[in-house]
Amino acid sequence: MSPFSILLHEFRLRSNLRQSDLAEKLGYEQSYLSSLEVGRKGRPTREFVLKLVEVLSLRDQDAEELLQAWEDSCRTIEIPADAPRALYEALNEIRRAMDHLCPAQIEIFRQTARMTGESLDDHKPDRLRIKRRRDRPIKQMEDTEME
Repeated sequence: MSPFSILLHEFRLRSNLRQSDLAEKLGYEQSYLSSLEVGRKGRPTREFVLKLVEVLSLRDQDAEELLQAWEDSCRTIEIPADAPRALYEALNEIRRAMDHLCPAQIEIFRQTARMTGESLDDHKPDRLRIKRRRDRPIKQMEDTEME
């Protein structure tokens, strides 16, 4: 289950609320709340989380923990368009192996992600500049037009 699903369930139980009661207070169907708790649905909107914080009257620390869990529960990764090819390939390898990773391998990824030093900006290739006809020197344009 996602970090958000786990905390949603914990905070609801801590508040002594049934799913149907919390769903009603939030203005959602009980089935939606159930799907969130068991991880069948992706993460909800940020507005949902903020409303949940309000309805459950969460302390600041709990609210921050819930928002962090919500961020950690994102199922998609957006790769910058100008990222190096090696990053695309590495993330694809991880995606293919995801179902078979052991906790030690996952921890290695986490430690690697926390490393500081060179950034992607240090390895971005220069953008290719497309020369348009108007960018060519005049002499060259005259020669091509005469042909």
